Amino acid sequence: MKKALALLAVLAAMTCTLASCGNDKDDDKDTKKSGTSVSDSADEKDEESGESSEEETSADDESSDESSEEETTEEAPTEEDTTEKKSDTAVIDDDTVNDPSQLIGAWLSDDGYGFRFEEGGTLAVVVDATSSLYFADGTLYLQGNDIGKENVSFDGQTLSVTVSGADMLTMKKEEKSSEDALDGVYDILSGAFYDGMASSFLEKSGSEDFSAYGVINGKSFYVEFPGMVSYTADESKITLKGTVVETLGLEDGADIKYAINGDSLILIDTNGTDINFTKADYR
Repeated sequence: MKKALALLAVLAAMTCTLASCGNDKDDDKDTKKSGTSVSDSADEKDEESGESSEEETSADDESSDESSEEETTEEAPTEEDTTEKKSDTAVIDDDTVNDPSQLIGAWLSDDGYGFRFEEGGTLAVVVDATSSLYFADGTLYLQGNDIGKENVSFDGQTLSVTVSGADMLTMKKEEKSSEDALDGVYDILSGAFYDGMASSFLEKSGSEDFSAYGVINGKSFYVEFPGMVSYTADESKITLKGTVVETLGLEDGADIKYAINGDSLILIDTNGTDINFTKADYR
């Protein structure tokens, strides 16, 4: 249960970044051979070995010098890298023309955060929570740990997860299905998972209303928070309004330049930093 509560805190803060820290200990114990010799032939071998080591050391030094020169030569052209990064951002200028209707749908960053743009000027904040939890084979996995099928029940519409007798997560599927078909969109109704997210978002938004959806797609799990952000868009800019906008690295109410190229969406924040998103078809 402690792991579950820790996970709720992570998701509620919309960080979802689970760092694994490990102290890798190197075993540098070298096998030492005896330096004591009982024969002259052993001494001669030691002398020959010493001469050989000096020759190898000299060769290694020369090789190291040549390698260092080669590495220095390869690392030199940093201007090209800078130019490439600038060219990515340069695709958005005053002449960039987009079709705002192409925004409709879900877009996720590499960090697993993003938006689902809806028609009518509303959007949902989206979190890809798969790295933290997902459903598979009739059970729930928390950070890769199977909590046990006996703690998960699904009747084709209501999906419940109970840990140590406590309601951890209860969701209702939008469209009823067979009991072995978990994939679909769910309204998250209650449980420690819901309570943790609700308290965090209600505190930030000052609103009295909170809703969240869970989307199961194979071994992937997404959480959507609808109605927290509104938007307007024309051919060159998007304006996002909502108290949680800043958690995504954008400024609330500011005009944000954007460019759509196929399945790629680039937003330029007020600091001139580009934020890249990829079209996500998980529903």
